Amino acid sequence: DFFRTFPEKAKEYSDLKEKNQTLHPDDYPAYRETKAPFLQKMEQEAYVWNKSKNFSSYNPEWPQKFESEALKIREILGDQILDIQHIGSTSIPILSAKPIIDIGVLVNSIDDIQSFVSKLSTLGYDYKPDMSSVERIFLRKGNPIEYHLSIACPKHLFWDRNITFRDYLRTHPELVKEYDNLKTQNLSE
Repeated sequence: DFFRTFPEKAKEYSDLKEKNQTLHPDDYPAYRETKAPFLQKMEQEAYVWNKSKNFSSYNPEWPQKFESEALKIREILGDQILDIQHIGSTSIPILSAKPIIDIGVLVNSIDDIQSFVSKLSTLGYDYKPDMSSVERIFLRKGNPIEYHLSIACPKHLFWDRNITFRDYLRTHPELVKEYDNLKTQNLSE
């Protein structure tokens, strides 16, 4: 995607490869070493571009998307749910964000991971063990991703930390602007 969007970068890379093949026709380590700085730079530029390409202003439809999805999750998990909340950047009015709805579900225990994964897969959620932790079970839905789902329990800090942070920003709009500026600034670094 990056090279298709920036054909001049693709041309620059192609020219570098051609030059290196001429300079180092039989020395692959030297060939690879001379490409490395360019590839590192392109990797960083692609990372920033990818992070920022879906970043958008606050969308007043995000709370409705949460409510609609929360109903579906309630139907599947039923009485296991102690609470379900819209968390993350899309839950904070006026805050810019990637348009991915973060949903927090509080349950008594997250020990039976497979039970949650099995039930929520019927809604199209995919379990992400590499993004899960002792504090939460993490799942995603959509292609492109539309929902992040974190299932947490009271014995860990994940729930309180996310709800407290969200509520604090909701009641301090001056900090939302500052936080928004920090997020935007981090995209370019």
